Amino acid sequence: MLRPYITPSIVNAARSGHGPTNEVLLDNDNPQEVVEATQAACALLKCTVIKVKGFERKQLPALYSRSKVVIDWCLVGSERMPIEAALYGTVLITSDCKCGDDRRDFPIPARNVLKRPHQIMGALRRVLEDYEKEKGDMLPLRQLYGGLNH
Repeated sequence: MLRPYITPSIVNAARSGHGPTNEVLLDNDNPQEVVEATQAACALLKCTVIKVKGFERKQLPALYSRSKVVIDWCLVGSERMPIEAALYGTVLITSDCKCGDDRRDFPIPARNVLKRPHQIMGALRRVLEDYEKEKGDMLPLRQLYGGLNH
């Protein structure tokens, strides 16, 4: 179990509020089939897919604060980007590959830990239709990482 350092300014900014749109963040190391499944789902569900690559560090908080979902397949340890996004209220969807199903590092609802990319459509629909509930269910993750640097 490894805990990444989360910059206090990220934690403090995340606590200041969240005004999301139907944006879905994709980590830059997602497999192509995950990218394609997400793009297909968003075409039907009217959400926007943003691949998180090439952004300057200072641009990320604004990106996190306006997004509802972050998809990071096959988590390798406690990855910073999905954790920081979750601090802003973004709902994490991942897979049971590698560290995604380790509740010590990622205390998220089991329904957000998928087995196959074809499940992304249903997961995105659920989160987008009931975002406030889904965001609330991410509280254990936000509490875990939001309190590390205090």
